[in-house]
Order: sequence, then structure tokens, then C-alpha cells
Amino acid sequence: YFSDNLYASVKYAAPSKNGTRFALMTLVGLGRAKEFTKITPNLEKAPEGFDSCLGLAQTSQKSSDFLNNEYVVYDASQYKNQYLVEFKIL
Repeated sequence: YFSDNLYASVKYAAPSKNGTRFALMTLVGLGRAKEFTKITPNLEKAPEGFDSCLGLAQTSQKSSDFLNNEYVVYDASQYKNQYLVEFKIL
């Protein structure tokens, strides 16, 4: 799972004893992304004809189960970790 919003990932990054957290900044090759507005938990691969899945964030114009954009790729060759960022929420 990936997101274009760090806030979406912060909830998965528990703070260490000194309060710092870590996040990976990653390049993700989505290819052709199938868009979803409803959570579909049983997918084990992208639907036929697609390379990835995109959970579209809710907006004032669009209803969605997703608060932030969420991306799913099923092939490790579609992403490349770039940076490990250590941060603290103040």
C-alpha cells in the first residue's frame, strides 16, 4: 500500500521511545490503475487489464470510503524505495 499523502501513512508508523517515526519515500509505477471508491479487501491482484489499484480519496464532489488516495501494486518490480525519512510529530 502506498499513498501520496504522508498523513495517511503516519497512523501506521508507531513512534519510537524518543518519539521519532520513519517513513519510506518510494517511487511507484502504477501503470494502468483501476479506480475504486469502495474498499475491496479481497483483491489478490489488479483486475484484468490493470497494473494496480487506486482507492480514490473522498472529496466534496465525490463520495468514497477512502480518506486519502491509496495505491496498491502487486508486483515488487513496480516500486523502488528512495529515501528513509526520520521525523517527529510536534
